[in-house]
Amino acid sequence: MSPSFQLKGSLFTLSVLQLLDNNLDKLAQELGDKVKLAPQFFQYAPVVVDLNPLNLEETPVDFAQLRQILRDNHLIPVGIRGATDALGDSIHQAEFAVMQDADQMPKHAPSKEEEDESGLHVKPHGTTLAARSSLLITQPIRSGQQVYAQGGDLIVISTVSPGSELLADGNIHVYGTLRGRALAGINGDTNARIFCNRLEAELVSIAGQYKVFEEAYQADDSKVKQLYLEDEQLVISSLK
Repeated sequence: MSPSFQLKGSLFTLSVLQLLDNNLDKLAQELGDKVKLAPQFFQYAPVVVDLNPLNLEETPVDFAQLRQILRDNHLIPVGIRGATDALGDSIHQAEFAVMQDADQMPKHAPSKEEEDESGLHVKPHGTTLAARSSLLITQPIRSGQQVYAQGGDLIVISTVSPGSELLADGNIHVYGTLRGRALAGINGDTNARIFCNRLEAELVSIAGQYKVFEEAYQADDSKVKQLYLEDEQLVISSLK
């Protein structure tokens, strides 16, 4: 009899909620306000909670209450990152997974055969660099459509409609009006940027730093716009 399932490892994009304060009542209020700005974007989004900024010995967290706050805002609680071993039982009782930071995961050095086969590994001065590809879209991006450039940049040379979503591990280039939602550097690349001829977006994000517009952003001039991170703040400026 053939098996009914297979278990496989994979990579997925998850939103990270970084706790800066253990006041969960304050969190509930501020998170609710944020979700109201873009309810369709946040609805049923999987979330990992990052505890790294907290001193957990001085600021205990009620994980059951935290889970309920996420569910009340129609988010899907997935796991906890940055927890101490002593918190494992209480985290599991609240039905969170314990997530390991990437620098705590076992390191796997690619074999010579893997490097030769992929052709993607270059090692100047002992640093491994991955080749970066681009996804070019020449057709209009319709409302409700999502386009993801995995491992590289997304380039759109057609219209981007309201209600659509652009995602890229690298940069996003739109040679036209950017409407809908655009998320660059979604795997944490803080050097990623968004470029567009005109910005009329509902939501933009770089490396998890979001900016939500209650109404579609209306540019005050016709200059090409670039969006980037500076001191962990999302900046919108014109290209001269």
